[in-house]
Amino acid sequence: MPTLALWFWLSNTEQSGRIKKLFLLGLVYSTAGDVFLIFPGPSSFLLGLSSFLIAHLFYVVTFYHLPNFKQGLVFKKPLITAPVLLFLGLFLTIVFPNVPNTLRIPVLIYSLVIALMVISAINTFNRTTSGAAGTILAGAILFLLSDSILACEKFEVFSLDQAVILRLSVMITYLTGQYFLARGMLKALAYSTSK
Repeated sequence: MPTLALWFWLSNTEQSGRIKKLFLLGLVYSTAGDVFLIFPGPSSFLLGLSSFLIAHLFYVVTFYHLPNFKQGLVFKKPLITAPVLLFLGLFLTIVFPNVPNTLRIPVLIYSLVIALMVISAINTFNRTTSGAAGTILAGAILFLLSDSILACEKFEVFSLDQAVILRLSVMITYLTGQYFLARGMLKALAYSTSK
């Protein structure tokens, strides 16, 4: 993640304004989340969860600051968010019974925020190039899948003999998702500069 953050910052040095800094802070908080989740225990998990929640909020604010917020696809076609909301409902139905009572509110809040991040990514359509918006959305979906798989592994929704496959899936979807988010933002920034 530090390498991705450095690559993002250096790939488009002429863009040093608010949008670029906001997204970079999302990468920084994601890195902090990675570090906290290395350590076992509920306190480290909550710190990691909080770091990623802040990262998602930075991504949401970043997408908001792209031009023409109210021209985005979500404003034009609100029903486009239905698959995200259905996924969120299904996820909570499957995972929530296994979540300890002390973690239920943090997990619920985090789930709502990451769903908002995906919806915000959908809303980048019509506001930048389709390639940029598509790349951002692909990254957001992969991030959502990564966190969903991680939750299933963390709260033992699946059997332990599947743990290695789950952890590998988490890392692949997470790193690919973060790369797509960064790549999509670079495309969106380049488009904004060229206008």
